[in-house]
Amino acid sequence: CTPYTLPAGVVVLASTTQTIFPTAVFSPLCTSLSSTISSSSTAASTLKNPFYSSIIPIAYTIAGTTVLAWVLLLLLLITPQTRPYLQKLATLSVALSLTIALSECSQILKKQYDQAYEDAEELRAYIDGGLTLNIFRVISDVFLWLAQVQTLIRLFPRHREKKIIKWLGLALIVVDTVFWSLQSFLPTRDGDDKSFRDAIPALAYLFQIILSLLYSAYVVYYSISKRMYAYHIKNLILALLSLVAVLTPIIFFLLDISRQWIAGWGDFVRWV
Repeated sequence: CTPYTLPAGVVVLASTTQTIFPTAVFSPLCTSLSSTISSSSTAASTLKNPFYSSIIPIAYTIAGTTVLAWVLLLLLLITPQTRPYLQKLATLSVALSLTIALSECSQILKKQYDQAYEDAEELRAYIDGGLTLNIFRVISDVFLWLAQVQTLIRLFPRHREKKIIKWLGLALIVVDTVFWSLQSFLPTRDGDDKSFRDAIPALAYLFQIILSLLYSAYVVYYSISKRMYAYHIKNLILALLSLVAVLTPIIFFLLDISRQWIAGWGDFVRWV
C-alpha cells in the first residue's frame, strides 16, 4: 500500500492512456477487508504462468548447458583415446550454438530488467528467431546426427547392417535438415498456404523424434546384446550414464507434448 514513483512513459488503461512526464507518484487503493484482499490475491495468482514457463528455467538451462557443452568438448580433446572427428565437430558446433544462445538470452534479459518486466514468451521468441543461432543450429544438428550415425556404424560388425544404417541415417538427416531449414528461414508472405506452413514444424518435430528413437533403440539393443560386458559391475556407472544420455531426448519429447512451455528450455537439454 506504500505509494511509489512511476518513471516517464505511457500507462495503458482499459479505456484510455495516460502520458507520464517526467515522473508521477502512484498511490495504490488499499482496503482492510480480508475477503477482498483474498479474492484479489486469488485472481492475481491465476494470471501468473507456472514456474517452468517463466524466464528462470530458460536462463539457467541455457547457462548450464553452455558450460556443460564446453566441458564435454574439453574432455573429448584431452582424452588419451582417439575419438571420431565427427564427435568433436558436433560437440564444438553445439558449444558455439549454445554460447550464441546465452549471449542473446543475456541481451533480452538486460532489456527486460532495464524496463522492469519479465516475459518468458518474448525471451523464447527472441532466441528462436535469431538468424545466427538458427544457422549454427542447423549446422550443429547435421553434425550431431552424422556423429550418431557414425557411432551406430561402429557398433555393428556386419557390412550389410553398416550399409543400412549409413544410407537410412543419411536419408533421414537430409529430410530433417530440409524441414528445419524451411521452418527457420522460409520467409512469410501474404497469400502463402497456411496449412503448408503449419505442417512444417510438425514434420520437422516428427523427424527429430524418429531419429532420436532409432538411435536410442539401436544403442539399447547393442548394450543388451553385449550385456555381460556392458552391464558388468566395473562398467555399470558408465552404462547407466549412457542410457540416461540416449533416453533423455525421448523423455523431453514426451514432456514437450504434455507441457508445451517446456519446449522453451527442453530443447537445450536435448541438444547436450
